[in-house]
Amino acid sequence: MSSKMKKNRLHRNMQQQGKEENEKPLKNFAVKIEADLVDKVNDYAFWEGYSQSEVTQQALEEFFASRQVQSMPEKMRKKMAEQARRRRNGRK
Repeated sequence: MSSKMKKNRLHRNMQQQGKEENEKPLKNFAVKIEADLVDKVNDYAFWEGYSQSEVTQQALEEFFASRQVQSMPEKMRKKMAEQARRRRNGRK
């Protein structure tokens, strides 16, 4: 296990114990990815004692660490949120 993953495990344990004051809000995020990649995430998470979310979170943090990302316009963000709300309400 890498030192970065160990650090994140320690960080996670601190959060679970309520020692961190400024927890970031969480959101559900569903995506379709290749089955073999999902299997790798599940296998790694199982053997290393992580959740799927923790493995995915770490992978995305590492991916974006070396990239600059410009925020989308607020108008577009609101439009996407409204579309998501409509899809959810349509399913009920």
